[in-house]
Amino acid sequence: MKNHLKSVINTSIKEFNKYRGAEIQAKLISSDKNTFTIRFCGSFCYTCGLVDYFEDLKLLLQEKTGLKFKIQDYRESDQDTYLVKYSII
Repeated sequence: MKNHLKSVINTSIKEFNKYRGAEIQAKLISSDKNTFTIRFCGSFCYTCGLVDYFEDLKLLLQEKTGLKFKIQDYRESDQDTYLVKYSII
Protein backbone atom coordinates (compact mmCIF):
# COMPACT_ATOMS: atom_id res chain seq x y z
CA MET A 1 0.00 0.00 0.00
CA LYS A 2 1.36 3.40 -0.93
CA ASN A 3 2.40 5.63 1.96
CA HIS A 4 -0.01 8.40 0.92
CA LEU A 5 -3.01 6.06 1.04
CA LYS A 6 -1.86 4.63 4.36
CA SER A 7 -1.60 8.18 5.71
CA VAL A 8 -5.15 8.99 4.53
CA ILE A 9 -6.42 5.80 6.16
CA ASN A 10 -4.80 6.80 9.47
CA THR A 11 -6.21 10.34 9.19
CA SER A 12 -9.67 8.90 8.51
CA ILE A 13 -9.34 6.62 11.53
CA LYS A 14 -8.45 9.61 13.72
CA GLU A 15 -11.55 11.45 12.50
CA PHE A 16 -13.70 8.34 13.04
CA ASN A 17 -12.33 7.99 16.59
CA LYS A 18 -13.02 11.67 17.25
CA TYR A 19 -16.74 11.17 16.66
CA ARG A 20 -17.18 7.53 17.72
CA GLY A 21 -14.51 7.36 20.43
CA ALA A 22 -16.95 7.25 23.33
CA GLU A 23 -18.29 3.92 22.04
CA ILE A 24 -15.59 2.45 19.85
CA GLN A 25 -11.98 2.96 18.75
CA ALA A 26 -10.51 1.97 15.41
CA LYS A 27 -6.87 1.20 14.66
CA LEU A 28 -5.03 0.14 11.50
CA ILE A 29 -3.57 -3.33 12.14
CA SER A 30 -2.14 -4.35 8.77
CA SER A 31 -2.10 -3.37 5.12
CA ASP A 32 -0.88 -4.70 1.82
CA LYS A 33 -1.31 -3.71 -1.82
CA ASN A 34 -5.13 -3.58 -1.99
CA THR A 35 -6.38 -4.60 1.45
CA PHE A 36 -6.08 -3.46 5.03
CA THR A 37 -7.37 -4.60 8.39
CA ILE A 38 -8.82 -2.33 11.05
CA ARG A 39 -9.37 -3.35 14.68
CA PHE A 40 -12.54 -1.95 16.22
CA CYS A 41 -12.89 -2.27 19.97
CA GLY A 42 -15.17 -0.80 22.59
CA SER A 43 -18.71 -0.94 23.88
CA PHE A 44 -20.60 -1.26 20.61
CA CYS A 45 -24.21 -0.19 20.35
CA TYR A 46 -25.56 -3.45 18.91
CA THR A 47 -29.08 -2.07 18.54
CA CYS A 48 -27.74 0.53 16.10
CA GLY A 49 -26.24 -2.22 13.96
CA LEU A 50 -22.76 -3.57 14.37
CA VAL A 51 -21.85 -3.31 10.70
CA ASP A 52 -22.88 0.36 10.65
CA TYR A 53 -19.64 1.25 12.46
CA PHE A 54 -17.62 -0.54 9.79
CA GLU A 55 -19.66 1.09 7.02
CA ASP A 56 -19.18 4.55 8.56
CA LEU A 57 -15.42 4.22 8.30
CA LYS A 58 -15.73 2.88 4.74
CA LEU A 59 -17.79 5.91 3.70
CA LEU A 60 -15.33 8.28 5.36
CA LEU A 61 -12.45 6.62 3.49
CA GLN A 62 -14.30 6.87 0.19
CA GLU A 63 -15.01 10.55 0.79
CA LYS A 64 -11.37 11.33 1.59
CA THR A 65 -9.75 9.25 -1.17
CA GLY A 66 -12.24 9.19 -4.03
CA LEU A 67 -11.69 5.42 -4.16
CA LYS A 68 -14.28 2.70 -3.63
CA PHE A 69 -13.87 0.22 -0.78
CA LYS A 70 -15.74 -2.85 0.34
CA ILE A 71 -15.84 -4.77 3.56
CA GLN A 72 -14.29 -8.05 2.57
CA ASP A 73 -14.68 -9.80 5.91
CA TYR A 74 -15.18 -9.17 9.61
CA ARG A 75 -14.93 -11.35 12.66
CA GLU A 76 -14.95 -11.05 16.41
CA SER A 77 -11.44 -11.60 17.75
CA ASP A 78 -12.05 -10.96 21.47
CA GLN A 79 -14.94 -9.71 23.51
CA ASP A 80 -15.93 -6.27 22.19
CA THR A 81 -13.20 -6.45 19.52
CA TYR A 82 -13.68 -7.00 15.79
CA LEU A 83 -11.18 -7.26 12.96
CA VAL A 84 -12.51 -5.85 9.70
CA LYS A 85 -10.78 -6.42 6.39
CA TYR A 86 -11.38 -3.78 3.72
CA SER A 87 -10.37 -3.93 0.09
CA ILE A 88 -10.07 -1.35 -2.66
CA ILE A 89 -12.42 -2.11 -5.55
